[in-house]
Amino acid sequence: MANWKGRTGGHITVSIATSYINKLKRDEVAKIIELSSQKRPKAIATLDDFAPMPGGQTDFVKAVKSNAGFFGLHLRGGIGSGKSRAGAWYCCHRARLDPKSRGLISANEYGQLETSTLPALAEFCEAYGVPLEPHGNSPIQTAKMIAARRQCTIYEAEFLVLSANKFGGGTDKSVQGGRGIEIRTGWFDEWCYADEMAFQTIIGRMGRGRGTLPGQFVVTSSINRITPFNWAYDTFADPDRSDERKEMYWSIPCLTSDNTSLDPQYLKQLEASYTPELIALELRGEYVATTIGRIFRYFKRSLHIDGGIGVCSGLPLHLSFDFNHSPATAIAAQKSGDCVFIIKEWYLMDSDTFELANEVLKWAKQQQGVFPLHLHGDASGKQRTANSKVTNWGIVKKKLRSLDIEWRRHWQEVNPSVLDSIHSTNNLFHNDRLLIHPNCKELIKDLESLKFDDKGKIDKSDIKRSHLADCLRYLCHDIYPIPVGGQLLISQAHWLSIHSQP
Repeated sequence: MANWKGRTGGHITVSIATSYINKLKRDEVAKIIELSSQKRPKAIATLDDFAPMPGGQTDFVKAVKSNAGFFGLHLRGGIGSGKSRAGAWYCCHRARLDPKSRGLISANEYGQLETSTLPALAEFCEAYGVPLEPHGNSPIQTAKMIAARRQCTIYEAEFLVLSANKFGGGTDKSVQGGRGIEIRTGWFDEWCYADEMAFQTIIGRMGRGRGTLPGQFVVTSSINRITPFNWAYDTFADPDRSDERKEMYWSIPCLTSDNTSLDPQYLKQLEASYTPELIALELRGEYVATTIGRIFRYFKRSLHIDGGIGVCSGLPLHLSFDFNHSPATAIAAQKSGDCVFIIKEWYLMDSDTFELANEVLKWAKQQQGVFPLHLHGDASGKQRTANSKVTNWGIVKKKLRSLDIEWRRHWQEVNPSVLDSIHSTNNLFHNDRLLIHPNCKELIKDLESLKFDDKGKIDKSDIKRSHLADCLRYLCHDIYPIPVGGQLLISQAHWLSIHSQP
């Protein structure tokens, strides 16, 4: 059997924690957003005119057209690599082969379907004259119509349109939801972030129902940055999987550099901004360990400690809290340009939120030209404390009122993923955009000592450690966040405008 796994081995091991920055969506989807309000020309091509880009797209199209015999294929890769465009082509190709065979188009979440996957399908069909119903006045409108109906027709073939969480979680409802589905074609976008139960449920329904096509599906997805070595790796890429699995499940890398239509400056800035681990994961579609070793490995005393920084009048003051009894912790910071400066820490042993709020906010009140305050921190602070009927954030807000301080809320209803916030922080260190005053001694201890445990979690065996690092994670992720995996829609032009600012 021919080997279509492409030019990279698809697997590297890095024994370090990685950094992370904004994860960008496909170039095609970005163009949809930028052009959605403009009049689009009528199609001047047909499906037979589709010319895949060199590299991963070409390998994928060859594998599909040659009837190579795989059951499932993971087209994994990079930002702007064109993997979703390949997924759209796949559905159109299969629909034309047998209009009686039913298919399923799915994404990790419903929002992903409506704002990314379906617009990519609609734009592809418009560009190559493929009949798609329902059909609106623009790809965005078409996508919304399809999402609302939960189904569409490509040529004359019917496709169900459902999110992965329809089948995941192992609940009776999800199991029952999967039992009635009979499909022969599947396009699963960003499913590396889906629940394994959803995958197991849906592959059990492949190859059923009317039509003559053999059951087959493609997963177009970046590697899960939170748990890269998950069920998708075990299924499609593990070199130690059985020979039977190797015959059934294939993996093809789709590199960002394959897309020759990308702005060279865009690609160059991506490569310059990313860590080596992130370049492998996000631009080359290679598997990288992200939860091994020192957590904040890009923090270096020689680069990131600066005794010259202090409160600067004219810049807003940011405060970030982590609510504990011993220690109770907080940090103060300011942002200038694209850099964050950590000015002061509070590390109070045998204390409580009342004392912490009093010390932090009285100090803030004394500063000049820094208002309104911007508040960040632990979302669990909305819970009532053990020694008060008032929530932790309620205590802070009461103190703000008593001091007549203007402020803005930035803490979330739910805390961000620990790994996402670690990646956000590490990226700032890697790009030398995060400086810390040397008086923040306890925070520096956290940054130099914290490691992942054998389960890939923050090792919190020392109860005195990690709390100020938590304050820093919340702050950095609020100011310079990375999105939930596979969800961000951002154009190249907008990305360049953000990252070219002084």
